[in-house]
Amino acid sequence: MRNGKHASVWAGILFAGTAVMLSAGPAPGQTVLFADTFDRADSEDLNAATDGKSGTLGALDWVEMSFQGTLEVLNNELKGGDNAARGGWVIAYPDHNFVDAAISSGGGFRVSIDLVHYATAGGVRHMGIAVGMSQAEVEGWSQNNPENLDYVDLFVGYRGTTLGGRVPAIEAFESGELVIHNPDAGGPATLPKTLVVDFSLSSFDEGSKVDYVITFGGVEMGTGSFEWSGTNENYIAVYSNLSNRQGRMDNFSVTALGSASPYDDWAGDAAFDEDTSGDGIANGVAWVLGAQSPHHDASALLPTIDTVDDEGEEVLVFTFPRLRAAEDDSNTEIEVEYSSDLSDPGGWDIAVHDGDDIIISQQAEGDVDIVTVRFKTSTLAADGRLFVRLRVARP
Repeated sequence: MRNGKHASVWAGILFAGTAVMLSAGPAPGQTVLFADTFDRADSEDLNAATDGKSGTLGALDWVEMSFQGTLEVLNNELKGGDNAARGGWVIAYPDHNFVDAAISSGGGFRVSIDLVHYATAGGVRHMGIAVGMSQAEVEGWSQNNPENLDYVDLFVGYRGTTLGGRVPAIEAFESGELVIHNPDAGGPATLPKTLVVDFSLSSFDEGSKVDYVITFGGVEMGTGSFEWSGTNENYIAVYSNLSNRQGRMDNFSVTALGSASPYDDWAGDAAFDEDTSGDGIANGVAWVLGAQSPHHDASALLPTIDTVDDEGEEVLVFTFPRLRAAEDDSNTEIEVEYSSDLSDPGGWDIAVHDGDDIIISQQAEGDVDIVTVRFKTSTLAADGRLFVRLRVARP
């Protein structure tokens, strides 16, 4: 904090944690289209209540398909198979074709589900997700083995059995062909883990390329690519062919992935409101001021304040560096605010250039602008007091 006193005017610069205000929500550029935590009353009807469902698409209905089995909500989880083992299968899909504009504009989407429990006395048993189907294809599902799903553009699942010398693995099938078998997934005792598949695409046109990355428990399991088998065909389903409630899943979501925000490019995993460098300045503020990284001390970049005489008129001058990328970022608010009464928390006004009482100018220096705000104290400093602060916020 730097304060200056000139003649009868007290000038203060306020730069505290309260000047950085955040609101919870998805990361910038990401939109949760549909999510279900299954946190609702036990029922064999997945749509008996909407509790646990969220997203911009609303509380979508699940459509269930099965052979010798069912899916149910039990103990706030999604469980497959309500009777003894009998070699059946169950799938459920949100009643929506995920070819949304939010996915196209951002260039990708993510499907995520927690795999909670796996146990079987059978051989080829999977639980996982399938993408890239028309509604007719998903409604015509008729196979118990992903190797026969030639109408599914991509199936990714966990096979935890150790029978017959098999090793537990994450497996991916493109149009029924096994393309990834990663035994680093760990055995069933390592569950629960989150299965995440990120997809990058340029369009939903038949034949266009889709790249994907699979992670399981935060560890990359493999990458690949496929081509859409049909135009605008992207129904997404969850699948299990484990019976007797031995395939348990939770926390399903489909998220549109936008481009990383400029802050994320700069900060990596460092949160906006954290102080990674320990200099007393939140990372988001350090970024706005042009710090080299979250790990660099940004104290030398803090705003300065002074009072000067301008042809007999006393002027308070507030100066700070502002990263141009931060100014252009729609997810970041940067405002200079002033007040003459700190006892009124709501008494802060945004400094707006009017050419007289407040004059704002800027000068480019590399990738930052040096912003100067001049306040006429004779009209703005009630009782000879004027305080100025830089507010950085994420809406």
